[in-house]
Amino acid sequence: RSLPGRKNGNVVARDDVQPLVKAGAVLLDVRHRQEFESGHLRGAINIPINELAGRLGELPLDREIVTYCRGEYCLFADEAADLLRRNGFTVVRLEGGWPEWQTEGRPVEIGGMR
Repeated sequence: RSLPGRKNGNVVARDDVQPLVKAGAVLLDVRHRQEFESGHLRGAINIPINELAGRLGELPLDREIVTYCRGEYCLFADEAADLLRRNGFTVVRLEGGWPEWQTEGRPVEIGGMR
């Protein structure tokens, strides 16, 4: 079964995230707040999936958004990408998610509300 939002080039490889961020992309973690505070991609902001529809105004329409969640089989990032796309945002979903990023030793932060 094909997962929503993962076709037509709507997924970005982990190796390609840093160049996107340097170019101004926003990392959006859509996991629950407690999960975000226990660790997240460096520089990410947290808007839990269940709050996203009501908080779209907090995101810039003129910058690409990279969504991620609990990993390859978590659908929160796909749902977020679909919602954002329908509301005029340019968005891609991170290949994998937090566990894959952390396991590979990529830049992370712990704690902090952003």
